[in-house]
Amino acid sequence: MGLFQNIRLVEATGCWEWTGRRNQRNYGVMWFFGKNQLVHRVVAQLYKRFDPASGLQVLHHCDNPPCFNPKHLFFGTNDDNARDCSVKGREWNSKKTHCPKGHPYSGDNVMIFDGKRSCRECARTTSREFSRGRKDDPEWRARHNKQARESYHRVKNLSEAT
Repeated sequence: MGLFQNIRLVEATGCWEWTGRRNQRNYGVMWFFGKNQLVHRVVAQLYKRFDPASGLQVLHHCDNPPCFNPKHLFFGTNDDNARDCSVKGREWNSKKTHCPKGHPYSGDNVMIFDGKRSCRECARTTSREFSRGRKDDPEWRARHNKQARESYHRVKNLSEAT
């Protein structure tokens, strides 16, 4: 299997870092039961009785993707993982300081809707454009309708899931 042939012990953190092949997100990858699998998930199966069919994810207390120390691993849902990332400041969108149009995500310019940040200035601009008759512009209307449809389906899917 070669599990413990590809290990580097990090004394300061207690991490067992995988020195073999890694994927683009820095997680260790190994051949196990006839396919490539993430090393921390294999270790969770072997040492923590993790059931891959459970629908749960294997998360790291240490936030070190190549670590496969069983003491650093725990199980959680996708929501648990997202919450863990957010609390620890690793959420991809949390690193954004400005909206796509360049307005800052700070102070009074930030709106929180459905747990997500949005730009108040962009919302005002969209509202003004719509009020001024921009709704007659086919290109703008197509873009606006697409965003509205996506928002509707996102809310509909959330309500159906509960």
